[in-house]
Amino acid sequence: MDALKQKAIRWMLGMGAFGFGWWGVWSHHHLVNADSPPSARSHTQRQHTKTPSRSKSTKRSKTTKSTRKKTARRFSKRRTLRKRRASRFFRVPWRRKPRPPRRPVWKDNVQQMVATAHPLATQAALEMLKQGGNAMDAAVAAGFVLSVVEPYSSGIGGGGFLLYYDAHKKHLKALDFRERAPLKSDPQMYARHDEKTAEKLSKEGHLAAAVPGMVAGLAEAASAYALLPWTKLLEPAHKHAKDGFPVYRRLAGALRYAKPKLRNFRATRSIFLKKGKPFEKGEILKQDHLAWTISQIQRFGPYAFYQGRVAHYILREMQKGGGLISADDLKAYKPLWVQPVIGRYRGYTVYSMGSPSSGGTHLIQMLNILSGFPLHKMKLRDPQRMHLVVEAMRLAFADRARYQGDARFVKVPTHGLTSPQYAALLRKRISAQRATPDGSVQAGDPYPFNHKHTTHVSIIDRWGNAASMTLTINTTFGSGVVVAGTGILLNNQMDDFTTLPGKPNAYKLIQSVNNTIAPGKSPLSSMTPTLIFDEKSHLRGAIGSPGGPTIITTVLQLILHLIDQGIHVEEAMKFPRLHHQWQPAHLFVESKLRTRHILQALKKLGHTLKRKPWWGNAMALWVTKSRQLTGAADPRGDGSAEGF
Repeated sequence: MDALKQKAIRWMLGMGAFGFGWWGVWSHHHLVNADSPPSARSHTQRQHTKTPSRSKSTKRSKTTKSTRKKTARRFSKRRTLRKRRASRFFRVPWRRKPRPPRRPVWKDNVQQMVATAHPLATQAALEMLKQGGNAMDAAVAAGFVLSVVEPYSSGIGGGGFLLYYDAHKKHLKALDFRERAPLKSDPQMYARHDEKTAEKLSKEGHLAAAVPGMVAGLAEAASAYALLPWTKLLEPAHKHAKDGFPVYRRLAGALRYAKPKLRNFRATRSIFLKKGKPFEKGEILKQDHLAWTISQIQRFGPYAFYQGRVAHYILREMQKGGGLISADDLKAYKPLWVQPVIGRYRGYTVYSMGSPSSGGTHLIQMLNILSGFPLHKMKLRDPQRMHLVVEAMRLAFADRARYQGDARFVKVPTHGLTSPQYAALLRKRISAQRATPDGSVQAGDPYPFNHKHTTHVSIIDRWGNAASMTLTINTTFGSGVVVAGTGILLNNQMDDFTTLPGKPNAYKLIQSVNNTIAPGKSPLSSMTPTLIFDEKSHLRGAIGSPGGPTIITTVLQLILHLIDQGIHVEEAMKFPRLHHQWQPAHLFVESKLRTRHILQALKKLGHTLKRKPWWGNAMALWVTKSRQLTGAADPRGDGSAEGF
């Protein structure tokens, strides 16, 4: 619709607010249906209801008491109807924009910086900052753009976690908008099938999808902290979906890799495959249906997705494909503000995400174990240093496999797992001369110490606010199911539950009975959005990464490189990575680590090496000791870190 038409509709809505009820009904109906998805416009027009005609003028009669009561009741009903209609529109609460700080918070010219997994998301976030927005405005805008330009790793059919630091109020909060199991799900929903069928059902198709949380989560975050209007935050995402964007290297590779999954679903292949072939790098990808969905969310916020027209299409898709998500699931979804887990390492304070993510808990557990070794005195490429880090990983992942789950449903000994005393007990198991033999690494007992394809965005603004947010739909292109008429690609987070006890999931992780499926429960996650502060409580870093279980070890190694070795954030990002998750009993080594004496030394210490090309796509912002704001996007991906 052009600007003139929009103004006319707003005027008519205003007329409805002054008592001209039929104008209000017509204008609201037209506003809702004007941007129906291309394939549904004719259907929407057929549903157009006849507007009531005005009553003929009659002679003025004497006003009686009963007539006045009837008139009052009629106008009361109209007011109620108008309030209901108005409540469907979503607006971020108005806040006075704070003035720029009198003295620059950061030294040098760079006062605000963004690192995201895609240049278009970085540009959108920077644009929000330039328009006077804060780190939360930038994070919301970047999150929605990533759902358009990185459909293989995140999207509005998924969920995530967010850590936000408010520099003015000096407090830090964590938001859980992780996907949740449908109310009709049960622990045996996959176990009833044979192993091969169960494995496929939990990873692909309608039964693999959990209730999405991204739209509700980012709306809640914007309501709490954003400065700019909601519609403006979503405008870059709407533009890229409607006008299209050039396919980048990683998306082209993901399309080739996931082609067998994508071609199984009609709506999916109509978007991501062109005449049966995946889009190549540089070609323009348009998503008209997704653009319509985003426009609905722009107008009506979470209502559109969870109860409005978009919800109607989701429920129809579930019914058609045999999925479990119901109207009650969508209506009941609410994001949760939770307390982050807190740890300390060499004078720094580390805040990260707690349950239902295992990432923050075991990041702090590994830092606690390693704090007892003089890593800061060892060289970056010292095999002895690498050996100690790997052994800490093995111990932490053994505990993850035994204890972790959604703490709202099961007892998780988070305080014990993050206890320095428990870490000291585990540290005694590590030998500096020899790797612990395979099969002998078992979970510890933290209870005595227990007191009461994914993407990432890191942002720091000129006031010192910081956001660290990780988003996901789980594996590449999630369940592979696009909700017809909306462009929404659904997650496959049900595979993150313990679907078959004793059997590994898509990431080869063994998980405990604490992570079995239950209605409304969130599956265990490894996402580790992290904020770091120094001993003076000054913000020092915002770090995170995608990559399944490798998220935890990637964030760990970045922190160790930055704190212990003191190297520049770009050098820390480029350095080859190691990963061990207890089972399978292999030490994964990036192919970039080609130094022969390091590999031979690790083998001599008893590690079984397995080479992999690369993993992760980390984003890190780091404030140096001289208060300079620096940042880096992982060279393994297409992302960018920019500031101004």
